Amino acid sequence: MKPETDDFLRVLGSNLRAGRLHRGMTLLQLAACSGYDREELSSLEDGAHDLRFESALSLCRALNLELPAVCGRFFQEQPEKKPFSETDLLPIFAANVRRVLSQKGLRQAALQARVGLDPSTVSKLLNGRLKNPRMTTLYRIARSVECELENLMRRREA
Repeated sequence: MKPETDDFLRVLGSNLRAGRLHRGMTLLQLAACSGYDREELSSLEDGAHDLRFESALSLCRALNLELPAVCGRFFQEQPEKKPFSETDLLPIFAANVRRVLSQKGLRQAALQARVGLDPSTVSKLLNGRLKNPRMTTLYRIARSVECELENLMRRREA
């Protein structure tokens, strides 16, 4: 992987670890409610490998954390609140990316060239046909439009 995506994975893993520790959970307890084993979770928390969107969402649900916040560099654990239940983060992400492209006067083809991914991956994601992308794919798209992933996964106020 590239150093930039490696850095993102370290941030993501560190935020998941901070959330787990704030909840007072061990790796074994998180493993029991997430479907991962302890070694995989430890590796994820160390930023050693990528994970899919659905896996990240599952871990966030188990920890009652908002996935957009966990993707950010300035993650701060919030006090207990209602359970995290956002289900349409990918459509929100795609809509926000399309909005940014429009604001910058860019076409999807320009994004595909910038991000260095298979053009069909970008197209499927932005058109709602890619349901479980890698987190680094989302991150690379966000960086290619000069936005933070955390912001692109949040609803825009009308």
